[in-house]
Amino acid sequence: MVRSNRSALIAALALLVAMPALANDILCDEPNAIPCGPGLGGTNKSLRVAPDGGADKAYVQADQPTAEAVFSTDFRIDPQTVTLDNNKLMDIIRVFGDPQHHIRVHLQWKVVPANYKIWLWVRENSDVLPANKYRFVGKATVLPNTDNPMGIEWAAASGPGAGDGIARLLKNNNVKGERLNLDNDERVVNRFRAGLPNGSVGTGATGDEFLLDEFVLTRTIN
Repeated sequence: MVRSNRSALIAALALLVAMPALANDILCDEPNAIPCGPGLGGTNKSLRVAPDGGADKAYVQADQPTAEAVFSTDFRIDPQTVTLDNNKLMDIIRVFGDPQHHIRVHLQWKVVPANYKIWLWVRENSDVLPANKYRFVGKATVLPNTDNPMGIEWAAASGPGAGDGIARLLKNNNVKGERLNLDNDERVVNRFRAGLPNGSVGTGATGDEFLLDEFVLTRTIN
């Protein structure tokens, strides 16, 4: 399968929610006196995300992808000491096609052993049974109060019935989970959201913050 090698997408994420006193705030809008978090990976500022267990969605969004059949993203996360109930999964990234989301990244807290994890899930074609079920790709431990470089690589299958789609989760450029032979030729990437794209209901979140930084979206994978 030939992968696209076109130029990188410029990921200038548009800040959609940045107002005080809202549930599930995105806390980074310095012109309006909402300070950004400390930078990760050498940057000066990061996105502070404060889930509080509410239903409100709060995210930044990139619409530069246009029917991409090959897509990757790098980002950095510091979970700090964000509070979640044991084993609960909270959406922090969703990637959309036309128009359904089909790539999800979760943040999880586990009490025993005490650690945070990043999980990656993808969907195949909508007619692959069970219909629209998410397939688990992999998970990786992320350390609190630490800069954790993460990556996602995704490619649609080369055609109907080819079954050669790919999804990978990376940390520090090392593959932590991989799913091959995906039947996903009908899927494309048109939109990227990061923060709390589905709110934080049922997660036990109490308003503590985690940090996201250095989003890079490209049209290439290794």
